[in-house]
Amino acid sequence: MLEVWPGVPAWGYLLVPKGIKEGGRRPVVVCQHGLEGLPEDVVNEAPSARAYGAYKGFAATLARKAMSCLLRITSTAARITFGSFSGSSISWG
Repeated sequence: MLEVWPGVPAWGYLLVPKGIKEGGRRPVVVCQHGLEGLPEDVVNEAPSARAYGAYKGFAATLARKAMSCLLRITSTAARITFGSFSGSSISWG
């Protein structure tokens, strides 16, 4: 869990391609799902998954092509205005 704004936590997955050597570097793609979606929506490749029609598991496809992918979600329970993080910089360590 990462606090991206006071009282606003975020969580997600980091997909790392197989075969990266220790200290190796790869580009990272931030894979965003739609409003009220979940990180699973952009990684699930099962045609029966609820969001497969829109995303078709594109994050998993990118990871297989040697791209690291960050799938994140920011809690909306803090009653923030949608889009208030647009253009904000978030450091993931």
